Amino acid sequence: MVPYRATRRAVVLGAASSLAAHASEPTLSFRVLRNDSQIGTHVLTFAVEAGTTGGGIRGASTGKADAAEAGSQEAGSQEVGTRKTGIGETGLRTIRVATDIRVGLGPITFYRYTHRAEERWRDGVFVGLDAETNDDGTIGRTMIRREGTSLIAEGREAPRYQPPPEALPMTHWDRKAIYGPLISTQSGRLLRPWVTRLGPSSVTTARGEIQADRFSLRGDPDLDTWYERDGTWAGLQLTARDGSTIRYQRD
Repeated sequence: MVPYRATRRAVVLGAASSLAAHASEPTLSFRVLRNDSQIGTHVLTFAVEAGTTGGGIRGASTGKADAAEAGSQEAGSQEVGTRKTGIGETGLRTIRVATDIRVGLGPITFYRYTHRAEERWRDGVFVGLDAETNDDGTIGRTMIRREGTSLIAEGREAPRYQPPPEALPMTHWDRKAIYGPLISTQSGRLLRPWVTRLGPSSVTTARGEIQADRFSLRGDPDLDTWYERDGTWAGLQLTARDGSTIRYQRD
């Protein structure tokens, strides 16, 4: 029998190791602003399994994204590897998304929104996603799976269907992904927005203004998004259903 003291020490060391590993996971965090008042947070955590190489919080760099814009990615292509991004080229990478929004006055809540998603990549190829959204009491779940060279998806607004094999979830962090096709992580629907690169512009972060490439997405969805030259997601802006301006301001 192992002495209690030794067992407890092993448990404590194991927990400490787990916490240290979790603490080292890179994150991208944003303040969600409504007409310049903070109403929530949006956080992405990038986790890798042991042995995974490369990666970080960056998506495709400018050069790679420009290639996509020039049409190097053909719709319906079976070479899903051509959609590889700036994440690790070997091993499993998981991107966890957590959005928490509350609109209210003091203790009174007028609107609440929460979203959780887990996006998985293996050897640089997107392989699956699970997401759950609570939109002020309306629950929606989205599932995407890669089966061979095909994708299977379903969600609250999308019965089980087969999207194009090169489709990616709309989690915003990877610049190259915006050229679509995209899959909404909230509804499960296939999205094909019209994308226009507006060029370098200033975007406000919690640490001040920075220069980043601005892109306009029109159709479904309607929003503007910014990426730094190295591919790091820098911000987002859209108009809410009530006409207010929503901004994701990076910390």
